[in-house]
Amino acid sequence: MKTFLLLCGILVLFGAVCWSEPLGPEEAKRKVSPAQEDESPSDATTTSTENDRKSAEGLLEESVLGREEEARREASRTDFDVFSDELHFIGGSAIKIVKAPDLSQDKENRKMSEMLNEMLENHERMIQKIESEIDEINRLEPVEPEVVRALTPEELEAQEAFDRAMAVMNRTKVDKLAGIKLMVEAAGKGHPLAKSHVAWAQLLGHPIHMDIEAAKKTFQELADEGLPDAQMGLGFMYAAGIGFNVSQAKALVYYTMAALGDNSWAQMALGYRYWAGVGVPNSCETALD
Repeated sequence: MKTFLLLCGILVLFGAVCWSEPLGPEEAKRKVSPAQEDESPSDATTTSTENDRKSAEGLLEESVLGREEEARREASRTDFDVFSDELHFIGGSAIKIVKAPDLSQDKENRKMSEMLNEMLENHERMIQKIESEIDEINRLEPVEPEVVRALTPEELEAQEAFDRAMAVMNRTKVDKLAGIKLMVEAAGKGHPLAKSHVAWAQLLGHPIHMDIEAAKKTFQELADEGLPDAQMGLGFMYAAGIGFNVSQAKALVYYTMAALGDNSWAQMALGYRYWAGVGVPNSCETALD
């Protein structure tokens, strides 16, 4: 029993010692807390004042920034309104819109002007060349006119026979047999045109019998002498392949020589060839010439 009581006493003392340590500081805390409580209101007030001041400064700054932003917006709005007014003024006023110049048209005009100038220069050079040639011709000694040879009696007879034959063949009612007889008579006397007429009659077989070889021989002899009618006959024979192998080149040569000699049939044949482009380049201008 005593032992139990002793143990209880020890436990009580131990408990008192243990509880005395936390109580001490807590008590000290309680002692100190009034001072702290006296100081804390002032700190809180100071903190609150600083916060209020900062808040006021922030509000003031925001207000200033807001006013500046509003001023900028107002200025922008004013500029936009002024620009809009200018646009309305421009739209409402009578302003002449000038079309941008067409530079390509200017180039075309310059090119055309250059071409015309070049053509004028070429014509001027040609005129100068022609004038110089005329001057040279005028400086040359005048050419004496060719003396016409008097016809012999045989040639006179042949010419008279040819004239009678042409008179018969040019009548309204033609007597072809009488005309060809007179033409053969004139050809026998050596008249070149009469020989050509007989050769054409032999080539075509009308109104006398066809004789291609005789016509070919006569045309060649007369063409060598430069008779255009005979050259036309050879051109026709080469073009049609009658008595010769077909040769459009030779036909063109003989047609050209006959046309230069004022043979109307050769001129007509050449005109058709240039119009249709037969053996020559197609050229309506050359055909008209």
